[in-house]
Amino acid sequence: MGGDGKSFALLGRPSFDTPIDFGLEWPSPTRLNRLIIKFASLDGIAYQPALERQELQYWGGKGWLPLRTELTVDYASEAVFAQYQRSGYVTWNYKFPPVTTSRLRVLVQGSAQSRRWDSWCAARDFRALFDGSQQLAATERSTPQVVHIVGRPTEPERTTEEAGVNLASLRFGTQVSTRGPVNITWPQPKMLNKFVDYSPAFDKLLVAEGKPQ
Repeated sequence: MGGDGKSFALLGRPSFDTPIDFGLEWPSPTRLNRLIIKFASLDGIAYQPALERQELQYWGGKGWLPLRTELTVDYASEAVFAQYQRSGYVTWNYKFPPVTTSRLRVLVQGSAQSRRWDSWCAARDFRALFDGSQQLAATERSTPQVVHIVGRPTEPERTTEEAGVNLASLRFGTQVSTRGPVNITWPQPKMLNKFVDYSPAFDKLLVAEGKPQ
């Protein structure tokens, strides 16, 4: 999207009631057996479909038909554009038996994010091709999809369990409300340049700023 690989397109907010679809179309039937999609990751969140709520389909001339697929989800580039901000992409590599078609689409009925404001799908790149050397894993024809996961998604930020401690937010920073000491930790290094401490008892707002650490 946009030619540099860093742009992305919002594809929609899928659900069971309002599914979405996205894919590629050609002016004439084309032989294909592979589809690669790079879903955007921002602030450690991958804006991708829920694995159990997506299906790859092809246009059969009179309607959409499901494809038996081998899907590899690769998190290796999840932070390729910005290490500390965890910005990059997650690669979905669909392999399927060769078909000749003018359209491919992914039908989605849910996203990987459960929070309503993050339940989008967003992609940086779509590519379809025919790979003559490609081999599929041996599976029963009754199995619609085999999934392989490479790497693992970033864990959300976490705070120590204390009464009155608010949730740590990947997008809006970390907010803590407590009467006692508290420790805040992240599973990955985080770029920080401001610490704000407000003490109602003294009616003070303390702000410490510096270079990103």
